[in-house]
Amino acid sequence: MPERCQATARNGKPCGAAPMPGEALCPWHSPAAAEQRRQWSAKGGSARSNATRAKKALPVESLTLAEVQGLLNVTLKGVIAGRIEPGVGNAVANLARALVAVAGVADFEVQLTELRRDLAELKGAS
Repeated sequence: MPERCQATARNGKPCGAAPMPGEALCPWHSPAAAEQRRQWSAKGGSARSNATRAKKALPVESLTLAEVQGLLNVTLKGVIAGRIEPGVGNAVANLARALVAVAGVADFEVQLTELRRDLAELKGAS
C-alpha cells in the first residue's frame, strides 16, 4: 500500500494525506468514504465554533476563590505595569464578579435545599 494518497489535490499537486487502510486513496478522495464525507459536511464547522472552542478551553474543575483572587491580583499588577490592556483588566474583573455572583446563588440554593429538607424532617417528627 502507498504511504500517500494517489489522488491529485485541487491545486494540481499530489495529495499528501495518508490513504485509508487497504486503499490507495485518502478519505477525501475515496469513493468508499462518500457517506463519511457527507457526515463531516453536515457537521460543518461546529467544532470550530466559538462555543465549542470556549468549552474546550474550560478547565474541568471550577476555580477556587483563592485562584480567582490570584488571577485578579496578577491582572491588576499587569494593568498597572502596562503589560495588560485596561480593557482586558475590566473583562477579568467583570468575569470574576460574575463568578462570585454565581457562586453566591449556588450556595444559596444549597442552603435552601438543606432548610427544606430539615423542615420536612421536623414536620415528619411531629
